[in-house]
Amino acid sequence: MCDGTRPISGAAGAFADPLLGVREVADFLDVKPRTVNQWVFRRLLPEPDVALHATSLWKRSTILRWAGDTGRLSRSVLRVEYEIRWKVEPVPYRRGGRIPEPPQCDHRVWPSSAQTIATSQAAGSLAALGQHLVGDDGDV
Repeated sequence: MCDGTRPISGAAGAFADPLLGVREVADFLDVKPRTVNQWVFRRLLPEPDVALHATSLWKRSTILRWAGDTGRLSRSVLRVEYEIRWKVEPVPYRRGGRIPEPPQCDHRVWPSSAQTIATSQAAGSLAALGQHLVGDDGDV
């Protein structure tokens, strides 16, 4: 080619999906680099595809998939690419705020505060009754 570039072929074709650093991810998603750093710190972004010392790099497809799954695709061009690539509609775009976590099934039922208070009061009443029945000298 006249511009000094060569077409990608062979083993180099594996690198057709470009790697993005924090700044490139920020540009890609139209957010500030600080926002991307906060997502990394809060472990909201997927694990980096490549980690070089303190530098995290993600494949463009990894970020596209994550952004579509969490409602972070603001550009219609990226939304169309997401639909073509994964054959599903992306989550509707949300501007700012917390990124929703996928629902987790928790089979444990936590007591309400009223139930906790009632249980602790009942336990206190039973302890007082036990003290009354035993008496001061320890005989029943």
